[in-house]
Amino acid sequence: MQEATDISKGGDLRHFRNNWDYFETSKADYVLISSSQFVSNMDYQALFNSHLESKADITLLTTHYDLLPEHDACLKVEVDADNQVKTITNDTKNPHVFSGGVYVIKKSLLYALIEACIANYKENFFLDGVITNLNCLKVHSYYYEGYSVIINSIDSYYKQSLALLEIDNYRQLFSEWERVYTKIGNQAPTKYNSSAKVSRSMIATGGVINGEVDNSILFRGVKVGKGAKIKNSIILQHCTIRDGAHIENVILDKDVTITEDQLLKGAKEQPFIVAKNKTV
Repeated sequence: MQEATDISKGGDLRHFRNNWDYFETSKADYVLISSSQFVSNMDYQALFNSHLESKADITLLTTHYDLLPEHDACLKVEVDADNQVKTITNDTKNPHVFSGGVYVIKKSLLYALIEACIANYKENFFLDGVITNLNCLKVHSYYYEGYSVIINSIDSYYKQSLALLEIDNYRQLFSEWERVYTKIGNQAPTKYNSSAKVSRSMIATGGVINGEVDNSILFRGVKVGKGAKIKNSIILQHCTIRDGAHIENVILDKDVTITEDQLLKGAKEQPFIVAKNKTV
């Protein structure tokens, strides 16, 4: 058998093959695959229970969206009355979306499909291992009704991040009952000086605010100078916006400095982006 590094240079099969020792060390009989594009706060136990009850070979997590540009690249499904998947397409008008590549499969079947794809010089597991074999596999759809978004571009990242400033969206994603855990970065609370003016924004710890912040998200350690104005923007960690600067519809990566009286303005449909460690 060829080495995985020689196979499917443009697809995901080599990643499955190269990391198969991780699967082998697990005692679990089933595998949950989830791509980083799908953002939600759901209990996957319901998905797994549905998979067992349906006795499916593979169960896909699907949902309906009001179609947006970020959904164009997503696969769409058509199901029968029993939620059996009949077709999987790229139909841009079908709102029944295969949610960000989330599915459950038995480990032994995953391995068998990977081996068959590699033996036939295929590149993409889901395309060549699942869709191509849809007529001989029992593929089930589990429909998820909770809050979720697809983030697969800068524009969708910008839009869906700012959408969390809507209180209903925030509460659904950051549920009291299903908490989201991340690495700890404890710092002192952000300091709001007398000249600070903040509205409809999320601001993390460790910052100092002297200017105006409106409809924006500020990560840890952001410093905003006097007379500075930030609107409809996402500011990542440890950025500095100096006195009198005005930024609107902007994404700043980590450790960016915006100099005094600088003006940066993008469009809501296409935010202006500054790469990390830059001074503008």
